[in-house]
Amino acid sequence: MDRARHERRYGLEILNEVGPGADPDELAFDPDLYDKLFKGTSYIDITTFNVWSREHKVAPVTMILRENYSSILTFATFLAGFQFVGLQFGGDGGDEPSQVLQWSSFLLVMGLIMSALSACCCVAVVEYLRFLEHEPPK
Repeated sequence: MDRARHERRYGLEILNEVGPGADPDELAFDPDLYDKLFKGTSYIDITTFNVWSREHKVAPVTMILRENYSSILTFATFLAGFQFVGLQFGGDGGDEPSQVLQWSSFLLVMGLIMSALSACCCVAVVEYLRFLEHEPPK
């Protein structure tokens, strides 16, 4: 598909950055990459497409994603802290704990595990994105 027909179809002039830190004069149109991002349904596809459409660059995407995953990391550790405190001070239930106390303890443990796992995943993603920001263009 040629460039003029592509621009008419989507109503946008999309440019592909040659590399991180490339000059604006060195931008080239890439319809295949545009189509893949336009049809993408994942969070990263949507964020990349929105930044690329607005700024005609891909470089700010890693910074935006790193900030978003850092926010998720903060929230996950916040939740894990409250779930841990809830488990520690939840009470022992006496000689024979009730069914409600057992279920609430089980749900708190599951929530703590999920929050801790999401925090660990976010740490790995944030570090990977930080590495990508400092990657040389070639």
